[in-house]
Amino acid sequence: MHAPDMARRLIGAYDGLRISDGRSVTVAVEIRTVSLPTEQAEYMDQLVSTGAYATGSDVLRAGLIALKERDDAIERWLRDEVMPVAVAMDANPSLAIPAVEVFAGLRALHAERLNTGGRDL
Repeated sequence: MHAPDMARRLIGAYDGLRISDGRSVTVAVEIRTVSLPTEQAEYMDQLVSTGAYATGSDVLRAGLIALKERDDAIERWLRDEVMPVAVAMDANPSLAIPAVEVFAGLRALHAERLNTGGRDL
């Protein structure tokens, strides 16, 4: 069998993905080859050998899901919290606190924490 034909046969459906209610679903998958540093490969093997994940592919899928969730959270934060402040500051720069004042306040807070043994104020 030629490599393209073999690849077409390998790229297909992954049957047996379980969802929380116990049902099995079929999802389309693509076969990829990845290179990992030894430490990451050993960690993946450890996760599989301890039963935390069934396969190395499951480990990578979980990692990609977590990475996407983190990236989505950062995007939401930028869109919902950072951009409104940036727009407001652009529209009314007088709302800004000069950096000199910010750093003076931080130095004072740090000095106070040093005086109180690092306890929160």
